[in-house]
Amino acid sequence: MDHSPGYGSAARFVALAAMEVARDTEAMRRTDPVKILEVAGRHAGWLPAASALGQRTPAEGPHLVYVPERPVGPESILADVEATYKAYGHVVMVLSENQPDTNEQVIGSSGRPRFTDAFGHHYFDSPAASLVDLIRQELKLRARFEKYGTLQRMSIACRSETDAEEALRVGAEAVRLALAGETDRMVVLRRESDAPYHCGLSTAPLAAIANAARPLPPKMVPTPRDGATPAFRRYAEPLLGAPLPRHARLA
Repeated sequence: MDHSPGYGSAARFVALAAMEVARDTEAMRRTDPVKILEVAGRHAGWLPAASALGQRTPAEGPHLVYVPERPVGPESILADVEATYKAYGHVVMVLSENQPDTNEQVIGSSGRPRFTDAFGHHYFDSPAASLVDLIRQELKLRARFEKYGTLQRMSIACRSETDAEEALRVGAEAVRLALAGETDRMVVLRRESDAPYHCGLSTAPLAAIANAARPLPPKMVPTPRDGATPAFRRYAEPLLGAPLPRHARLA
Protein backbone atom coordinates (compact mmCIF):
# COMPACT_ATOMS: atom_id res chain seq x y z
CA MET A 1 0.00 0.00 0.00
CA ASP A 2 1.17 3.52 -0.76
CA HIS A 3 -0.31 5.09 2.39
CA SER A 4 -3.28 4.73 4.70
CA PRO A 5 -6.29 7.06 4.66
CA GLY A 6 -5.69 9.74 7.26
CA TYR A 7 -1.96 10.00 6.73
CA GLY A 8 -2.16 13.06 4.46
CA SER A 9 -4.20 15.02 7.02
CA ALA A 10 -2.01 13.97 9.94
CA ALA A 11 1.10 14.91 7.95
CA ARG A 12 -0.44 18.29 7.11
CA PHE A 13 -1.16 18.91 10.80
CA VAL A 14 2.42 18.09 11.79
CA ALA A 15 3.90 20.25 9.02
CA LEU A 16 1.69 23.22 9.96
CA ALA A 17 2.41 22.79 13.66
CA ALA A 18 6.16 22.76 13.00
CA MET A 19 5.88 25.94 10.91
CA GLU A 20 3.95 27.72 13.67
CA VAL A 21 6.28 26.55 16.42
CA ALA A 22 9.29 27.60 14.36
CA ARG A 23 7.97 31.15 13.98
CA ASP A 24 6.99 31.39 17.65
CA THR A 25 10.37 30.08 18.84
CA GLU A 26 12.21 32.50 16.57
CA ALA A 27 10.19 35.37 18.03
CA MET A 28 10.72 34.19 21.62
CA ARG A 29 14.31 33.02 21.23
CA ARG A 30 15.72 35.26 23.97
CA THR A 31 13.54 33.63 26.63
CA ASP A 32 12.60 30.23 25.15
CA PRO A 33 15.27 29.35 22.60
CA VAL A 34 14.75 25.57 22.34
CA LYS A 35 11.48 23.84 21.50
CA ILE A 36 10.99 20.10 20.95
CA LEU A 37 7.99 18.56 19.20
CA GLU A 38 7.31 14.91 20.00
CA VAL A 39 5.39 13.33 17.13
CA ALA A 40 3.42 10.08 16.85
CA GLY A 41 4.40 7.11 14.73
CA ARG A 42 5.72 4.54 17.20
CA HIS A 43 8.61 2.89 15.32
CA ALA A 44 8.24 4.51 11.87
CA GLY A 45 9.18 8.07 10.90
CA TRP A 46 6.48 9.01 8.39
CA LEU A 47 5.03 11.78 10.59
CA PRO A 48 8.27 13.22 12.02
CA ALA A 49 9.66 13.39 8.47
CA ALA A 50 6.56 15.33 7.35
CA SER A 51 7.32 18.09 9.88
CA ALA A 52 9.97 19.56 7.57
CA LEU A 53 7.72 19.88 4.50
CA GLY A 54 6.96 23.54 5.30
CA GLN A 55 10.58 24.54 5.82
CA ARG A 56 11.68 27.09 3.19
CA THR A 57 15.26 27.91 4.30
CA PRO A 58 17.79 26.26 6.65
CA ALA A 59 17.27 29.12 9.13
CA GLU A 60 13.58 28.25 9.48
CA GLY A 61 12.55 25.37 11.67
CA PRO A 62 12.39 22.59 12.19
CA HIS A 63 16.18 22.65 12.31
CA LEU A 64 16.57 19.09 13.58
CA VAL A 65 14.44 16.06 12.70
CA TYR A 66 15.02 12.64 14.24
CA VAL A 67 13.24 9.48 13.09
CA PRO A 68 13.29 5.90 14.48
CA GLU A 69 14.98 4.60 11.33
CA ARG A 70 18.10 6.58 12.32
CA PRO A 71 18.96 5.82 15.99
CA VAL A 72 20.85 8.62 17.73
CA GLY A 73 22.43 9.05 21.14
CA PRO A 74 21.62 11.94 23.50
CA GLU A 75 25.21 13.19 23.24
CA SER A 76 24.87 13.57 19.47
CA ILE A 77 21.55 15.39 19.90
CA LEU A 78 23.11 17.79 22.41
CA ALA A 79 25.91 18.54 19.94
CA ASP A 80 23.36 19.20 17.19
CA VAL A 81 21.37 21.52 19.48
CA GLU A 82 24.47 23.44 20.49
CA ALA A 83 25.62 23.90 16.87
CA THR A 84 22.15 24.96 15.73
CA TYR A 85 21.79 27.44 18.58
CA LYS A 86 25.15 29.00 17.72
CA ALA A 87 24.08 29.28 14.06
CA TYR A 88 20.55 30.68 14.47
CA GLY A 89 20.02 31.67 18.10
CA HIS A 90 17.13 29.25 18.51
CA VAL A 91 16.39 25.57 17.89
CA VAL A 92 13.25 23.71 16.82
CA MET A 93 13.58 19.95 17.05
CA VAL A 94 11.16 17.20 16.00
CA LEU A 95 11.52 13.60 17.12
CA SER A 96 9.53 10.42 17.26
CA GLU A 97 7.62 9.45 20.38
CA ASN A 98 9.75 6.28 20.50
CA GLN A 99 13.05 7.73 19.28
CA PRO A 100 15.73 5.06 19.84
CA ASP A 101 19.28 5.70 20.95
CA THR A 102 22.28 3.86 19.56
CA ASN A 103 21.50 0.92 21.85
CA GLU A 104 18.02 0.64 20.28
CA GLN A 105 16.38 1.79 23.51
CA VAL A 106 13.89 4.66 23.61
CA ILE A 107 15.72 7.77 24.81
CA GLY A 108 15.18 8.32 28.51
CA SER A 109 13.46 4.98 29.09
CA SER A 110 16.36 2.69 30.10
CA GLY A 111 14.58 0.10 27.97
CA ARG A 112 11.66 -0.24 30.37
CA PRO A 113 8.13 0.37 29.01
CA ARG A 114 5.57 2.08 31.22
CA PHE A 115 2.91 -0.38 30.07
CA THR A 116 1.98 -2.67 27.18
CA ASP A 117 -1.39 -2.61 25.42
CA ALA A 118 -3.52 -5.53 24.23
CA PHE A 119 -1.74 -5.58 20.85
CA GLY A 120 1.69 -5.94 22.45
CA HIS A 121 2.69 -2.31 21.82
CA HIS A 122 5.04 -0.90 24.45
CA TYR A 123 4.54 2.64 25.77
CA PHE A 124 7.57 4.52 27.11
CA ASP A 125 8.31 7.70 29.00
CA SER A 126 8.62 10.80 26.82
CA PRO A 127 12.02 11.11 25.09
CA ALA A 128 11.33 14.82 24.60
CA ALA A 129 10.91 15.35 28.34
CA SER A 130 14.21 13.57 28.95
CA LEU A 131 15.99 15.71 26.33
CA VAL A 132 14.55 18.93 27.76
CA ASP A 133 16.16 18.08 31.11
CA LEU A 134 19.48 17.26 29.43
CA ILE A 135 19.51 20.49 27.42
CA ARG A 136 18.81 22.54 30.52
CA GLN A 137 21.48 20.76 32.54
CA GLU A 138 24.25 20.38 29.96
CA LEU A 139 23.79 23.40 27.67
CA LYS A 140 22.20 25.79 30.19
CA LEU A 141 19.50 26.68 27.66
CA ARG A 142 15.83 26.99 28.48
CA ALA A 143 13.98 24.23 26.63
CA ARG A 144 10.34 23.22 26.37
CA PHE A 145 8.49 20.44 24.59
CA GLU A 146 5.09 19.86 23.02
CA LYS A 147 3.34 16.50 22.68
CA TYR A 148 0.19 16.72 20.58
CA GLY A 149 -1.24 13.32 21.51
CA THR A 150 -4.42 12.40 19.64
CA LEU A 151 -4.78 15.95 18.27
CA GLN A 152 -2.39 15.09 15.44
CA ARG A 153 -4.83 12.52 14.06
CA MET A 154 -8.15 14.32 14.62
CA SER A 155 -7.67 18.03 13.84
CA ILE A 156 -10.35 18.48 11.17
CA ALA A 157 -9.23 22.05 10.43
CA CYS A 158 -6.04 20.56 8.97
CA ARG A 159 -7.84 18.02 6.79
CA SER A 160 -6.22 17.38 3.42
CA GLU A 161 -8.68 17.54 0.52
CA THR A 162 -6.71 14.77 -1.19
CA ASP A 163 -6.97 12.62 1.92
CA ALA A 164 -10.71 13.23 2.29
CA GLU A 165 -11.42 12.26 -1.33
CA GLU A 166 -9.34 9.10 -1.07
CA ALA A 167 -10.95 8.11 2.24
CA LEU A 168 -14.40 8.28 0.65
CA ARG A 169 -13.26 6.15 -2.27
CA VAL A 170 -11.67 3.56 0.03
CA GLY A 171 -14.74 3.42 2.27
CA ALA A 172 -17.15 3.03 -0.65
CA GLU A 173 -15.04 0.23 -2.14
CA ALA A 174 -14.86 -1.53 1.22
CA VAL A 175 -18.66 -1.48 1.51
CA ARG A 176 -19.05 -2.77 -2.06
CA LEU A 177 -16.68 -5.67 -1.41
CA ALA A 178 -18.31 -6.53 1.92
CA LEU A 179 -21.75 -6.67 0.32
CA ALA A 180 -20.29 -8.92 -2.36
CA GLY A 181 -19.11 -11.36 0.31
CA GLU A 182 -15.42 -10.49 0.45
CA THR A 183 -13.78 -10.91 3.86
CA ASP A 184 -10.36 -10.76 5.55
CA ARG A 185 -9.11 -8.27 2.98
CA MET A 186 -8.22 -4.58 3.21
CA VAL A 187 -8.76 -1.92 0.57
CA VAL A 188 -5.43 -0.25 -0.17
CA LEU A 189 -4.19 2.71 -2.18
CA ARG A 190 -1.64 1.99 -4.90
CA ARG A 191 0.19 4.94 -6.46
CA GLU A 192 -0.13 5.03 -10.22
CA SER A 193 1.34 8.44 -11.00
CA ASP A 194 3.37 11.22 -9.36
CA ALA A 195 2.75 13.92 -11.97
CA PRO A 196 -0.15 14.28 -11.87
CA TYR A 197 -0.55 12.47 -8.57
CA HIS A 198 -3.06 9.62 -8.60
CA CYS A 199 -3.67 6.49 -6.54
CA GLY A 200 -5.84 3.59 -7.64
CA LEU A 201 -7.60 1.07 -5.40
CA SER A 202 -6.64 -2.52 -4.79
CA THR A 203 -6.92 -5.06 -1.97
CA ALA A 204 -4.47 -6.97 0.20
CA PRO A 205 -4.81 -9.71 2.83
CA LEU A 206 -5.68 -8.08 6.14
CA ALA A 207 -3.25 -10.40 7.94
CA ALA A 208 -0.37 -8.96 5.90
CA ILE A 209 -1.05 -5.42 7.16
CA ALA A 210 -2.74 -5.47 10.58
CA ASN A 211 -0.43 -4.76 13.54
CA ALA A 212 2.65 -4.50 11.30
CA ALA A 213 5.08 -1.60 10.94
CA ARG A 214 6.37 -0.14 7.69
CA PRO A 215 9.58 1.90 8.10
CA LEU A 216 10.69 4.73 5.86
CA PRO A 217 12.70 3.54 2.84
CA PRO A 218 16.38 4.55 3.10
CA LYS A 219 16.05 7.28 0.45
CA MET A 220 13.32 8.96 2.52
CA VAL A 221 15.13 8.87 5.87
CA PRO A 222 16.23 12.43 6.73
CA THR A 223 19.56 13.29 8.24
CA PRO A 224 18.92 15.39 11.35
CA ARG A 225 20.01 18.77 9.95
CA ASP A 226 18.98 18.51 6.29
CA GLY A 227 15.16 18.48 6.38
CA ALA A 228 13.01 16.38 4.08
CA THR A 229 14.79 14.40 1.38
CA PRO A 230 13.80 14.99 -2.27
CA ALA A 231 12.33 11.48 -2.43
CA PHE A 232 10.18 12.09 0.63
CA ARG A 233 8.95 15.44 -0.74
CA ARG A 234 7.90 13.78 -4.01
CA TYR A 235 6.04 11.14 -2.03
CA ALA A 236 4.40 13.23 0.68
CA GLU A 237 3.64 16.68 -0.74
CA PRO A 238 0.77 15.51 -3.00
CA LEU A 239 -0.90 13.93 0.04
CA LEU A 240 -1.11 17.25 1.91
CA GLY A 241 -3.82 18.67 -0.36
CA ALA A 242 -3.58 22.45 -0.82
CA PRO A 243 -0.09 23.98 -0.71
CA LEU A 244 1.13 24.86 2.75
CA PRO A 245 0.89 28.57 3.62
CA ARG A 246 3.94 30.81 3.44
CA HIS A 247 4.58 33.05 6.42
CA ALA A 248 5.40 36.66 5.68
CA ARG A 249 8.86 37.90 6.59
CA LEU A 250 10.08 41.49 6.66
CA ALA A 251 12.94 42.23 4.29
